[in-house]
Amino acid sequence: MKRRLLLLTLFTITLIILFTACQNEKNLKELRVGVSSNLYPFNHIDSLGVEAGFEIDMVNQFCKKYHFKPVFTQNTIPHLLTDLKEEKLDLVISSLSATTTRKVAFNYSNAYYNGNQTLIGSDNATLKIKNLEQAAKYKIGVLVGSSGEFLVEKQLLEKGLIKADKISKARNIASLLALLEENKVDIILMDKTIAEVKKLNILTNAKTDEEFCILMPLESSYKTRINRFLKKYLKSNEYNEAIQHYFN
Repeated sequence: MKRRLLLLTLFTITLIILFTACQNEKNLKELRVGVSSNLYPFNHIDSLGVEAGFEIDMVNQFCKKYHFKPVFTQNTIPHLLTDLKEEKLDLVISSLSATTTRKVAFNYSNAYYNGNQTLIGSDNATLKIKNLEQAAKYKIGVLVGSSGEFLVEKQLLEKGLIKADKISKARNIASLLALLEENKVDIILMDKTIAEVKKLNILTNAKTDEEFCILMPLESSYKTRINRFLKKYLKSNEYNEAIQHYFN
């Protein structure tokens, strides 16, 4: 009898906790977030049809801290920015930088990701490279679809400074690092943020002015909280773990 009473009490407590959690979830203020959802690994739709990715995790962390309920809206960048300007959204996060035009139309957060490229050598490399042009005499590895690939093709290949057979392309960060570790290339070009988190041997930077930020309406009340959150988040273990998880 006592055992049944104990089980009934525990069951009742569990129901109360679940009900309270559900009520709290319903009472949370919604944060309307626009995402393009086609920029893996920054944001994408997973196999269950749910928003996922590096940026989505960050938004979820922000909402958890400030007790918001994220409501994601998927659309193309132009449509998202139109909705943001009309204040149908509270913010847009989709690997966007604060261009001169956008700074006039929107408010924006501090950068959460530095997309500038950097040239990396092996751990014992003693190469003296001050800019991308000086790297043309070496074998270079780049990531397919990255800013690094674009830079090498536009600034080196199209100008005849390097031959195509000296450029190796990898489809993910792990394969790109393997090219360097296996001495198949002398240097690799990759995102500065990832290189810093992984503590790689940075030879020099190749600036592309890609500093991703969160865009908001001009009169947004979220900017202070977002920047306060980013200041701590970018120094946290969660941020480093997210970089390792999504960019490997």
